[in-house]
Amino acid sequence: MAKCIDARLFGATIPEKGEQKGKSTSFTGPVQFTWGYSLHKVDMVDSRSITSLFSGRDTGYGNIGKDYRVYYSLIAFHGAVSAKRAEITGASEEDLKTLDNSLWDSLVTETVTRSKLGQRPLLYLRVEYSSPEKMKGDLRRFVKVKEKSESVRDLTDLEVNLDALVNLVSSNDVIKVVARCSDDFKGFCEQVKSACDEGKKNCIVG
Repeated sequence: MAKCIDARLFGATIPEKGEQKGKSTSFTGPVQFTWGYSLHKVDMVDSRSITSLFSGRDTGYGNIGKDYRVYYSLIAFHGAVSAKRAEITGASEEDLKTLDNSLWDSLVTETVTRSKLGQRPLLYLRVEYSSPEKMKGDLRRFVKVKEKSESVRDLTDLEVNLDALVNLVSSNDVIKVVARCSDDFKGFCEQVKSACDEGKKNCIVG
């Protein structure tokens, strides 16, 4: 656990040596993410491409499947960090800082596989609450997206309203904020920084 940041953040099942065969210890990580989903209606690409798994000695028979793609999608993810579980796995504030940067930087430098081509990070927000009872849950419900055209092909075809998120950051329930914005959402980060300065909160905005 001391050597592996992914085990401290996301948990691990660790085998134990001993007389009892197959014995292991499991740790539930403090960081958990949900599936991402599009914040607006998408149009599927009428693609005839297929994906294949070739047959072989280890894989058995081959499979052929459809390769589904969309023209554009503004996808949002939600996650949570448990302070209590972090105490058990040894996850530190420095580990969370590494996670903050890695989630953003990986979408800038590591989108080389076919499923990730064209992806780019737009907005990252992590808030810390004054107490567990103040947690607001999934922050995606604070984002309002309206389609400006019938066919969405780019971010400019969407109207994104983040006023509810700014209000959340400004509330007394939030004591710390980590925010990172692309040029498209630079105004949001400026509002967050202003709210942090006014409320004298511990904030990292970039």
